Amino acid sequence: MVQVFDYVKRADDLLEAAWKARKWPTFIGVWLTSSVAMTVGFFVMFWTIGIVWAGISWTVQAVSGARFMPVAFPEFLDFTLRFCSVVALFCLVGTWIMLGMKDVMGDFRKAQE
Repeated sequence: MVQVFDYVKRADDLLEAAWKARKWPTFIGVWLTSSVAMTVGFFVMFWTIGIVWAGISWTVQAVSGARFMPVAFPEFLDFTLRFCSVVALFCLVGTWIMLGMKDVMGDFRKAQE
């Protein structure tokens, strides 16, 4: 079984350690890898929800003849891609903002004491 939360915690620890030590190549590598992983994870999650949604809709349509949830894959794919681009942008920009604010506010120094 994949321990997703362990990977997230490990990536967070690596990001903070690289930021504190000013090891920018390590930071950029972990930062980009974790941003891509989160974006791909959200894409898979949303696409899986869309496939289940379509399966329920088609089953109800086959049983009752009524279509209660219209499913259009091109529109759903467009929504999924747009949502994942927002997730990617949040990860790419938010990481710098969060770590910069922690550095400015002195949270890193408090943690070391």
